[in-house]
Amino acid sequence: VRDLESDLDLMCEFGITRLSGVSLETDAERSFDQVAALAEMAGRRGVQLMLEFVPTRIIPDLPTALGVVRRLDAANVRLMIDCMHLIRSGGSAADLAALDPAIIGYAQICDVPLVPTNPDYLDEAVTERLIPGTGQLPVAEIIAALPPDVPIGIEVPMMARALGGVGPH
Repeated sequence: VRDLESDLDLMCEFGITRLSGVSLETDAERSFDQVAALAEMAGRRGVQLMLEFVPTRIIPDLPTALGVVRRLDAANVRLMIDCMHLIRSGGSAADLAALDPAIIGYAQICDVPLVPTNPDYLDEAVTERLIPGTGQLPVAEIIAALPPDVPIGIEVPMMARALGGVGPH
């Protein structure tokens, strides 16, 4: 992570205030060390680190991500909630509603079928999601469970449609 510190400086020149991070490490302690280093680098620049959990990675679910955030004990680290990852990892809107609202810093809204149609989870996450309300996730309940001031992004990559000539509209 430290090798990319100049990239963080460049992002700060563009005015970022939040940075999302996903650990791709396979070792839990190395993952923690890397997230801690990123949190420290971001904190020195006044940037919030949004930790994202992904079911197929070392930080696979909400409880694990909460454990990492608590262990870091850094004022600038919060959770990034992705609808797909939350539900597919066994979480729920009720789990979000039970959290201290201050721990959630960002949310990504999308929709997908409850049962994956693509055996490659990350491929589906990066290339094929649905418009909110067109899949099977409890999107409205998740949004209602989020703190009202949390920024929300729409995460709807549709690679197959794009390659088929369908435009963004």
